[in-house]
Amino acid sequence: MRVAIYGLIYGDYHAMHRRFVNSLKAALPEDKLEDESIKVTIWGNQPCDETDSMMRDIPEFIWSPTSSNIPKYKLMREQLFTITNPDDYDWMVWFDDDSWISRPDVWWNTMMEVIRTRAKQNVCYIGECWFWCWKPGQWKSVEEAKWFKGVPARIDHRKRLAVEFAQGGLWWLRSDVRKLLDWPDPRLSHNGGDVLLGEAIRQQGLPFHKVHSKIGFLSNNAVRRGYREKPLGAN
Repeated sequence: MRVAIYGLIYGDYHAMHRRFVNSLKAALPEDKLEDESIKVTIWGNQPCDETDSMMRDIPEFIWSPTSSNIPKYKLMREQLFTITNPDDYDWMVWFDDDSWISRPDVWWNTMMEVIRTRAKQNVCYIGECWFWCWKPGQWKSVEEAKWFKGVPARIDHRKRLAVEFAQGGLWWLRSDVRKLLDWPDPRLSHNGGDVLLGEAIRQQGLPFHKVHSKIGFLSNNAVRRGYREKPLGAN
């Protein structure tokens, strides 16, 4: 199985960057990096000098720093996928820099086991489950999406429009499904893409396989930093 891993590093937070990068490097099988069945591409939005120096000393990872602060989903679609084409791989994995592998000795093998044992369940989208209640205007943006199939919104126990999704700091997406959805949605800029991906998967009738941090990862493990914007469609 071939896996394309992408990461986004931002700003003057070297200790957090070191935590993320070193844990990922420790978690990945060296032979898979050598034969490029695993390919790691990491982008640096305005990275500090210490992080830039660290990344240049890791030849196994592709490193692309910039002095700009490019919105996450524009970066993914317009920059990262031109460096490493996710369609050349079976899976793509996304990391924000505040996510990291807390158990490098078990995480990779556990994820491979999830994919192998759930193959008959059409495993295609994996992550830590979070919930979101749609803000006013957001459901309209769902109905306007090219991937919308007319499935009514999920209603939670409080009678609110809601969705469950893989937390955006670390998720896995099978490449044929990414291509089907043309992900990320070209309307996305920086915020709200993880929620929208959860709904896009539901609209196709595809499963969401949920994993817990006990298998050796932590996501969204820092205070929010940098650029913010309203989620797509929210008014």
